[in-house]
Amino acid sequence: VQIFTKTPKNCVSMVVDTSVVSISVIGGQTGRKRLEHCTEQADFEVAISATGYGRFNIFILIISLFCCVASINETTTIAYILPSAQCDLNLTLHDKGMLNAITYMGMITSAFLWGYLADTLGRRDILGYGYILTGIFELACGFTQVFWLLLVFKYISGFIACGPFAVLMSYVSELHGIKHRSRTILAVGTFFSVGNIILPAVAWAILPTSWTVTFIENSFELHSWHIFLLICAIPSLVGGLLVFILLPESPKFLMSRGRNDEAMVIFRSIFHQNTGKDIHDYPIKSLIDELQQSGTNVGAKTLVLNGASVPKSQGFAALKDGLSQIAPMLKRPHLGNCCLVFLIQFGVLLSNNTFRLWLPEIFHMIAQYSTVAANNVASDRAPSLCEIIDASQAVKSINLTHLVVGVDEAVECISTPDGSVYMNTLIVGCVSFLGYLVAGSIVNTIGNRNLMICGLIMSGLSASSLYFAMNRESVVAAASICCALGSICGTSMLGLIANLFPTSLRTMTISLTLMFGRIGAMIGNLVFPYLLSLGCFPPFITIGSLFIAGGLGGLLLPKHTKIPLQ
Repeated sequence: VQIFTKTPKNCVSMVVDTSVVSISVIGGQTGRKRLEHCTEQADFEVAISATGYGRFNIFILIISLFCCVASINETTTIAYILPSAQCDLNLTLHDKGMLNAITYMGMITSAFLWGYLADTLGRRDILGYGYILTGIFELACGFTQVFWLLLVFKYISGFIACGPFAVLMSYVSELHGIKHRSRTILAVGTFFSVGNIILPAVAWAILPTSWTVTFIENSFELHSWHIFLLICAIPSLVGGLLVFILLPESPKFLMSRGRNDEAMVIFRSIFHQNTGKDIHDYPIKSLIDELQQSGTNVGAKTLVLNGASVPKSQGFAALKDGLSQIAPMLKRPHLGNCCLVFLIQFGVLLSNNTFRLWLPEIFHMIAQYSTVAANNVASDRAPSLCEIIDASQAVKSINLTHLVVGVDEAVECISTPDGSVYMNTLIVGCVSFLGYLVAGSIVNTIGNRNLMICGLIMSGLSASSLYFAMNRESVVAAASICCALGSICGTSMLGLIANLFPTSLRTMTISLTLMFGRIGAMIGNLVFPYLLSLGCFPPFITIGSLFIAGGLGGLLLPKHTKIPLQ
């Protein structure tokens, strides 16, 4: 990737290739030292590329791993405890749908607030405080004894968790140059697959057991699913603390607010961490004034407090200022892209997160059919998924509190699920991880847009094929392909947003995009129990059709895959 700064006669022009900065002098001279004497101002892409790629970027990836696992835990732990907690909390299928959906309800109600705060107050504090507070409320979930209290705590943790996730994706993209950006965003997506491996592995180790810690008999007892929730709160707490210990504010955000001196300090620090050289050896000596370049009055946006530039807007005035951020999104050239991105993400997350969160329950149906109904079904072959769903009286009546399959009489509620439930979800997680590795090797070649289009169409076909699944192995295979490609495509969409929108709108756009996706996920999890009660055909064909529609909609998005961040 070559980025040239506008240079006067005999001044240095910069050619940036990932972490290597090569210098050529117009007029025939060459050498790195001449850069020190150039008075030209560098833009963000030149400045971040000059910092190199090394230890600091590894720190970002390590912290991103904790944060991604925390985000997966926030939205997914409930799905894993449902087979185990259904007896303790007397859960119906409708209750299970509510628990799966409530986290997304919290995220939806806070999407605009977090997007505004991140684009106004910065990235680092939102990341740190957000993940720590999320972890605290996840701990609270681990002590709940009644359904309604678990519902309340999951809503609050979802409300808080919305902000840090959107900020994380913007933060990572703003700390990498053009060549590394797409691959790094995809690497962060890979960490979500790692989370989808770690979570079922932990569930496999804990939930099939019958552990009980009694504080007050029959009133305050912790079972295996409580312990599982407590352990799953750890990544949020650790990730939030590491943000404050190891990460600075985003220099791109600081430049967009006219705080170039602070941004330069951070660029030099990153350069020192990546190269081991003295901060004074950092080749960039001056940064462009993005506010002046865009015609924005610095004084109108900020004031100086204790030597730092901070936003003037406070209270209701700050919220009014935040509302003004939406206005450019409703005008050209951003309106068309916004509508497309929002609609595609709505369908993708409705399909992917609904299917993903109901997989443990589907595998629980298969396992319980094998143990309870096998002796009542005279057949030389394994039952198909549709036969298992049709045989489930709990699916036909969403008010039953436990699964009854293949028999006319009620059976005792089973609070200890079979280990195969989590083994199957572990396989799905491993396939997703491998899928991200393959996608990471080809994304720079085919681009985020093409990857998303092909992936969504293939994911839709895989989801639809579940209607024809004739055994457990084929269910696991189709579910693995569907979840892997759906997750990859969701991450590719976030990578596209980083290139489609300028800094002042980026986190707001990501937050609103995820909000539409979460509206879809919420609706999907509420509706899925009713679709399931209608039989095998409606749920899987609906999910597959929405995936395919999202892929076809991606054809309307711009084809550019590598452009400088604005």
